[in-house]
Amino acid sequence: MEAALQLAWYNMPYMRANIKSGQMYVFRGKVVKKRGRLMMEQPEVFTEEAYETVVNSMQPVYGQTRGLSNKTIVKAEKQALENRQMKREYMPAFLRRKYELAEINYALEHIHFPRDQKELLFARKRLVFDEFFMFLVGVRRLKESREGKKTEFVIRPGEETGRLKATREFPLSPIHVPSSRTASPSAGSFPSKAPR
Repeated sequence: MEAALQLAWYNMPYMRANIKSGQMYVFRGKVVKKRGRLMMEQPEVFTEEAYETVVNSMQPVYGQTRGLSNKTIVKAEKQALENRQMKREYMPAFLRRKYELAEINYALEHIHFPRDQKELLFARKRLVFDEFFMFLVGVRRLKESREGKKTEFVIRPGEETGRLKATREFPLSPIHVPSSRTASPSAGSFPSKAPR
């Protein structure tokens, strides 16, 4: 089956000189149908030899903003990884072995440029683990920082609270009933422990 494919590069006049008649090239990009024709806009161009080096490797594809190509993002990511300072590993080796997790610097590099699917999944597992771990640590710290603190929204006994108590159709749950183990909401404190 044969089909004609129109190639288009915008604001790149030098492309005309780069592509020589009679040479074999591989074009990589998204094919779209415009006005009844198949078209590839801003494709990457490879010689046969250059394409052989990337054909069996995984290549990153990033979400793009108008005016920013995937090739530009890949180039910037490579430079960032080459120039970065190594991150200090916070997780002990015995935990990484126990949960089969990659070292953090390995994960940061191989999530972008893995050699194969196995490396990609290994790096991803570590980064997903870190994301959940950091979230849980953050929630724990927030909880600890609130224990024993007074609230700014104090409910003071008065006419309205008396009316509300008298008209409610359900009993207060144990956490809302003041006792010696919990601070009263009217006193303006958070309970430190729920009663049993």
